[in-house]
Amino acid sequence: MLLVDFEGRTNLIERGLIRGLSQFVADKYFPRHKVHILFKMSSILEENDGVEGDTTWEYNDKDDEPFLPISNDSRPRCFVIRLQKGYNTETLLTLIAHELVHVKQYVLGDLKQIYNKSQNEFVTFYKSKNVSKMEYWKQPFEKEAYRLQDKIVKEYLKHINSII
Repeated sequence: MLLVDFEGRTNLIERGLIRGLSQFVADKYFPRHKVHILFKMSSILEENDGVEGDTTWEYNDKDDEPFLPISNDSRPRCFVIRLQKGYNTETLLTLIAHELVHVKQYVLGDLKQIYNKSQNEFVTFYKSKNVSKMEYWKQPFEKEAYRLQDKIVKEYLKHINSII
């Protein structure tokens, strides 16, 4: 089960595309998992943070989202995807697909951020390998997201064209 919410201004067409692509990815990659994604749309994300989009996870206890399992840093189920507004449809879908690959990685346990109390920081693991010190472009979870993003968008567009 996938729950999608929005924060920030978007139009009905964008929301429909985001919901549709999110459900498509969930059905394909993690169909048996209960996941909540909050999409935060921002017109100043790139200007303020230097990114077009990013994905973070949040802890969940039964009081926050009663339909989701309790989650922690090794198996999160609640995510926030921040997106820069103003892109054309193709770029927006590609950006969303990229961020949804990260959701898939977290949900399936391939990508983990474990809090290290002694160093007071999160350590990033991808498929059990510590990748915290790697440069952005060399991180294997980013390589996977870039490799899959265009494939996902093509498959999604083919899927929605077959329905129409």
